[in-house]
Amino acid sequence: MISPCLAQCKLDEDDNCTGCFRSREEIMSWTQYSDAQRDAIMARVTPAINTKLTSNKN
Repeated sequence: MISPCLAQCKLDEDDNCTGCFRSREEIMSWTQYSDAQRDAIMARVTPAINTKLTSNKN
């Protein structure tokens, strides 16, 4: 099971991780989600993660 976790866990004021961009609920429930649910979350957070990783290289 692939996870978007970058081991940079810190929740912002909206309870979203500033590392992987998932909500607290999504992080806690990740292993219970279906493949389709995880795929939907990955589709949402992957662009933000890629942007973060690219900007950290500069």
